[in-house]
Amino acid sequence: LFYLLDTIDLDGGKRGAPQRRRPCIRKWAKPTLCILNQEKFAMKHITNLNETLPMSACVAFGHFDGMHLGHQAVIEKLCSHLDLTPVLLSFAQTEKPVIYTEREKEYLLEGTGVEWMVSAPAKEMEAMDAETFAREVLAKALHAKIVVVGENATIGADAKDAAALAALGEAYGFTVETVPTVCFAGEPVSSQAIIKAI
Repeated sequence: LFYLLDTIDLDGGKRGAPQRRRPCIRKWAKPTLCILNQEKFAMKHITNLNETLPMSACVAFGHFDGMHLGHQAVIEKLCSHLDLTPVLLSFAQTEKPVIYTEREKEYLLEGTGVEWMVSAPAKEMEAMDAETFAREVLAKALHAKIVVVGENATIGADAKDAAALAALGEAYGFTVETVPTVCFAGEPVSSQAIIKAI
């Protein structure tokens, strides 16, 4: 509803060049290549936070169930830090209706520049207070150096905002970058709006 999946020619359509193509996300039919380092093609998808992950990561987290324009803006910001590994922590929902499953999210994320997708149970992630989540998940498990969130994000069972997460980041070794809310037809783009429209 809010994206089109397409491919882009990495060789610029040069005659005789090898045909190397990769998925990209098109925003309302305007081609936008989210990946900034085209040498990194393969994305790893894991479901265990105890697995060995890169030691310096840029992390985004949330449900990402709509993969809509707001999510795309977060992902684009996530992948803009070329000195860090882009890691997307997806809250896997098992108790509520979803737009996309974890496997479908994986398919849509291929080629965006995200190098690691980590699927973790939404219920478990959302049961933690913000400080526990920041310390145990973002800092210890994911080795976050930068965390990217939407400007209106709420974090943890105690519903802390981005400013509170930034304060926690000072204690646990990461900084927080916010992404402005994306609107369409004067309304914020959200998964809830998509579900209602469907």
